Amino acid sequence: MRTLSAAPDPAPSREAGFSLVELLAVLAIMSLMVGAVVVSLPAPDGPLERGSRLMMERLQAELDRAALAGEMRALRLDDDALTLLGDQGAGLEALETFDWPDAARVTAEADGTRIDLRADTPPLFWIEPYGAVPDLDVSLRGPREGFVLSFDDRGRVIREAAR
Repeated sequence: MRTLSAAPDPAPSREAGFSLVELLAVLAIMSLMVGAVVVSLPAPDGPLERGSRLMMERLQAELDRAALAGEMRALRLDDDALTLLGDQGAGLEALETFDWPDAARVTAEADGTRIDLRADTPPLFWIEPYGAVPDLDVSLRGPREGFVLSFDDRGRVIREAAR
């Protein structure tokens, strides 16, 4: 029968543990995997992209609300903002103002004609709750990106990357 002795184990062999080369190889593989994940992450939205998306979503929500109520709306474009107007009984009143995103160069075209954006322009475009929408393109351009807001055939606000 074998007995266990209380004597310490013999000196560990050189085969125990990981070598420095093995540890460095594992670190190199892990860093490549982390690099691949970081590169595949989407770039953060720029201020012009965020601003144009928010403008599109809020404008569409207001137009949907008007369509449900059967009310007409008007749009006014000027050098500071796009303003949605509604008839509140005493004439047209501003319902919501969509300021142009910071650092955006804004141009607008209606029926192929460029619109002069200046302060205090009259309402230019009427939007009927069931049907007619303006042939309007509002271009927002920045140093690195650009977007165009327009209406499709169903009266939905669409946003596309500018060419």
